[in-house]
Amino acid sequence: MWIALLALILPADLIASWPAPAHNIQTWEGAQASEEGKVQRRSNEFNPDGQKLKDLRGQVVLLVRISDAPKTLVLIADLLASNPDRDITVLGHAEPLKASEARNLIDSFGLEFPIGLAPAEETPYGSTPLAVIGRAGDLVWAGDPEQGNKDLIEGLTQALDMWPAAPIELDLPPIFGEALKHYYGGRWNKAVKAAKKAQRKSPEQGALLLEHLNEFEYSLREKAVDMNGMKDHMRLAFLDRALQRGWPKSEAAKLCSEQVKQAKKSLGASSLLDSQAWTELQDSRPLFFHTRKSSGDRLFERKLSALTRNNNETEVTRIARKLLGS
Repeated sequence: MWIALLALILPADLIASWPAPAHNIQTWEGAQASEEGKVQRRSNEFNPDGQKLKDLRGQVVLLVRISDAPKTLVLIADLLASNPDRDITVLGHAEPLKASEARNLIDSFGLEFPIGLAPAEETPYGSTPLAVIGRAGDLVWAGDPEQGNKDLIEGLTQALDMWPAAPIELDLPPIFGEALKHYYGGRWNKAVKAAKKAQRKSPEQGALLLEHLNEFEYSLREKAVDMNGMKDHMRLAFLDRALQRGWPKSEAAKLCSEQVKQAKKSLGASSLLDSQAWTELQDSRPLFFHTRKSSGDRLFERKLSALTRNNNETEVTRIARKLLGS
């Protein structure tokens, strides 16, 4: 079954001819949660009941090898506790004969997520402790946190800074694939252009997609106002950055910029990401995961490797469905 996980790191056309592997829910320890079609995350006010697999679109997915070395789990527990609102999902894998040990280990950190059982030689990266999959299904980082974490911090920063787009539940034909790829990749202005182009061949479905994009743009306006009102300046700053890069001429971008100006004026700061203002405002979030004063500048320049598949699913969602048998 683990051959399918390679689709997370290889182009779709390279695996198209591979035989479909057999996936069985019983290969997952803690199968009860999986039978309900959910990936369980650490309980919090934003997501107390876990989430359905279809909602993995827009998630940052962590593939973690459960072993006797707990440092990776320490990092994951810290990351989830610090970012309960940042749309992170964890999927684990362990040796078949160590299911109970693996479950006890993650339980000791207050974590809960499905664990796939397979020998190290049958898993991607072998015994590599951690792989980070970005919101668009692209591989962001893979390695061992024990060997240093500078690149890991940068990879997590880039993955978390990608503003998650609301999942599109429309049944759209393949001609809308380009629009959806831009949409989930944060290039919303290009998504609108591609949707209008595809609409010429499918007017009714094109109209539905454009309606969703308009609703999404309106929701971003509401978020900008709410963030400023709640003094959530960090997320406001990154929403502004995402809009300026991904949808610069939209009404949401204009409104968000106005909210940023108001926030700067009230703070007396030249930038919401100014290091001093950052420290004062974000004491509740460990600096370990938020030293991103300049990292966002490279965010939208990263090449997205994932292709949107049928039913609007990115590779990470498609593979997760197969792994969890739904």
